[in-house]
Amino acid sequence: MRMRVQAAVWGVGLLVEAVGHGSLVFLLPPAQFLAISPFVQWGLIGVTFVVSRVSVWAVQSPRTFRNQAGPRT
Repeated sequence: MRMRVQAAVWGVGLLVEAVGHGSLVFLLPPAQFLAISPFVQWGLIGVTFVVSRVSVWAVQSPRTFRNQAGPRT
C-alpha cells in the first residue's frame, strides 16, 4: 500500500511539473523561462517530497497504532 501511495504522489507531482514547464515555455520569453525554471522545478519536487512523506505517514499511522495497542481483552 505504501509503495502505491508514493508512486501515485510522485506520478501526479511529476505530471504537474511537466505541465507547468510546458505552459511556462509558451507563456514566457526564453530568458525569463530559463531564469524561473530551476526554482519552479525544485519547488515542485520539494512539495512532492513533503506530500509523499505526509501521505505515507498517514497510511502507516493507523497500522502502527493498532500494532502498539496490543491484543484486545
